[in-house]
Amino acid sequence: MSSRELIAEPEPGQDRSDLAILAEGIRANREVCERYAYLSPSIATALNPVIRYSRAAEVVKKSLKTGKTIPEVCLEDKVLSEKELKEILDPHRMTEPGLPPTRRK
Repeated sequence: MSSRELIAEPEPGQDRSDLAILAEGIRANREVCERYAYLSPSIATALNPVIRYSRAAEVVKKSLKTGKTIPEVCLEDKVLSEKELKEILDPHRMTEPGLPPTRRK
């Protein structure tokens, strides 16, 4: 879908092509978007089945207090390994049907 198809109805007196020109070339910054996602407390819900709610809540509190991402806090506090985090917080896996990873023993 092109940017022209995504644009809503133009304002009265405004040509649709003017709006399309404004939208052309806009691209998401992957690194910034990823950081925002990993700063979001909601991403910690994916950790609940593995480290349980209470530990995930501690991670979120520290993340909010320090400004560090959820994965950064997990690695710093040795809650999970980098390999485990990549599997649990994999965006593709998180958007597919299926069961989440299970609790660690």
